Amino acid sequence: MYFKLKFNGTQNGGSTNLNYASYRRYGLEALYYILSGSYTSPSNLNSTIFNQGASIITGSAPTSGIYHFTGASNNVSSGASSDDYYLQFYKRHHGYLSDNTNADMQRMIHIRCTATYSHIPRLCTHGTASVSGGTNPFPNSWNGFLDASSSADPSINYVTPYYYDSYEGIINDKVFVLKINMIGDNYPSLFFAAVDQEFHSTYDKAQRATHQYHCPMVAIFHADTYLEVNNTPGLYSTSGARKGNLFGKVQAFGQKYPNGNNSQDSYSSHYHMGYYSSSNVYSRYNSVYPPPWCEMLGTTPISNGNKGFVMQPLLYQINYGQVNTYPTYNYAHHDYKESARLMGIWRTGDQTFYTGERVTDAEGNAYRAFRVYKVGGSDTSSDAYGVGWSYNKPYTKAAVYLFPEGGQ
Repeated sequence: MYFKLKFNGTQNGGSTNLNYASYRRYGLEALYYILSGSYTSPSNLNSTIFNQGASIITGSAPTSGIYHFTGASNNVSSGASSDDYYLQFYKRHHGYLSDNTNADMQRMIHIRCTATYSHIPRLCTHGTASVSGGTNPFPNSWNGFLDASSSADPSINYVTPYYYDSYEGIINDKVFVLKINMIGDNYPSLFFAAVDQEFHSTYDKAQRATHQYHCPMVAIFHADTYLEVNNTPGLYSTSGARKGNLFGKVQAFGQKYPNGNNSQDSYSSHYHMGYYSSSNVYSRYNSVYPPPWCEMLGTTPISNGNKGFVMQPLLYQINYGQVNTYPTYNYAHHDYKESARLMGIWRTGDQTFYTGERVTDAEGNAYRAFRVYKVGGSDTSSDAYGVGWSYNKPYTKAAVYLFPEGGQ
């Protein structure tokens, strides 16, 4: 299922002044009703808060039982202390469809909106009913969207729907996506995804039987500006709101951590972006392969002189950088699952499709594109063509992910 919930604020050309802290709950409330199956059409949306005519809810729903609220809670349907709202729900791993008894692996997704940060999504093992009730969260604090300080987080100060253009996302068996598109290109768009790794029946069932919270699911976070504008640098200031990127897992079980451990996170470093650096010897900063900082061509030659777009599958990568061979510090086996494929997510050519654009493959399968972060420079003299990746470089080309439009 693909959805786009367009806010009806006056700052966005709508008819309602949404510059009130209490209105933050309506976005989470709409998301709750879509997840629960109560909202199936834009006509179900609150017409004061949302522009029904510009909103979209389309594609088949996920399989029953993949998303559920058992043991989860929310306070979005009523007033909350200091207008501090949250939504909790569980996403089961798609292995549940093969064997719902022995493969019942899941993660809690906890999304919070506070008076300081517009959105704080976290991937957790489980949780309790409170604004910071997610257990074992990744990232590992409740400071902000990308776990930054109050002066640098990408979502700082943009705390009312006055600044929100839309909620946009995907809800299917293998991936959950939420992108908060901000008003104007100068405010960072916030992207969060919870993506399943490939299901290996023997291994995953054995791990689940041994470890209560085993679940091969990866969290992806991005924040950047000017994503829908080609060849224009995104954020690269070192003060105020900043861009950032994170990849990580919750309670991964492996050789060095038999009791489970969370990935480390640093939105302002190059570690998550796949830069091979000797300074990353002892780290547990996760990423994907192909490396996120690498550019991808827009099209590739196919038969009869035509050109087509690449759909590049992504592998989970537990560590880029030099790996020390001394056993005490070797994190190569931090995670037994390691580089298993990420399901239901592909990367295609940079700045080819725009966020929300519908794309079909040769077999007629439908996907939705999401522009997620900037990569590469506009020309070879740009500082963004320097070695490696840094959050304060003027990258200009928007990386694009593709997700299935349907629920399965």
